[in-house]
Amino acid sequence: SITKLSHLHFVSTKEYQDRVLQMGEEPWRVIISGAPSLDNVHSVKLLDRGKLEADTDLRLDGDPLLVTYHPVTPEYEQTEWQVTELLEALSECSLPLIFTMPNADTNGRIIIRMLEEFVSSHPQAQMTKNLGTRAYFSLMACASAMVGNSSSGIIEAPSFRLPVVNIGTRQQGRIRARNVIDVGYDRSKIMRGIKTVVDPAFRLELQGLSNPYGDGHAAEKIVEKLTAIPLDETLIRKRFHESPL
Repeated sequence: SITKLSHLHFVSTKEYQDRVLQMGEEPWRVIISGAPSLDNVHSVKLLDRGKLEADTDLRLDGDPLLVTYHPVTPEYEQTEWQVTELLEALSECSLPLIFTMPNADTNGRIIIRMLEEFVSSHPQAQMTKNLGTRAYFSLMACASAMVGNSSSGIIEAPSFRLPVVNIGTRQQGRIRARNVIDVGYDRSKIMRGIKTVVDPAFRLELQGLSNPYGDGHAAEKIVEKLTAIPLDETLIRKRFHESPL
């Protein structure tokens, strides 16, 4: 609905441009800008490991797994089971774990409770409430891999050549770089995914990885287009554009 009501569309990738064009939008209205969140990745000065520890009170012994798991709203009744499978898989992992908080969607409190209980009984696990952009990106830069269902594993992680185990359906339909391995909710599948991405050979294959979501100049492209386009009838009166089959 928002797409059909909009007069200009700034999309992150060529694939997303094609999807908007399939909805009948005129090609001149659909601009590939890249993802605006990557502007921060390329402009924020990252903290070194010592400063990151001091600012966040996290222990960074070794390269941790960064774990971010949000509620899957259409599957809210499965939340407890999904998180149980994730935590059972992580309990078999020898790497240090850093959990970030889930968002406020339905059953987010269940996830928080389960994470708190897990951290209290697993010395290698820590939990942080709010890192902020700079510290979060800094943590991504020193993590061994990322596990969960956060969009940051899809959009920002490729810029850090960070391996990702993406769990379940929450990011379904989004374009992936080759740093992402998709797995189901079963603990055995999650564990196999983790073993795959922490293998040094997997990380080696990510050298030179290009982020499909852009190069960190989205704001420039958006502003350039907005300042140049005439505010006239051509912009206001939308027409359905027939895309070739």
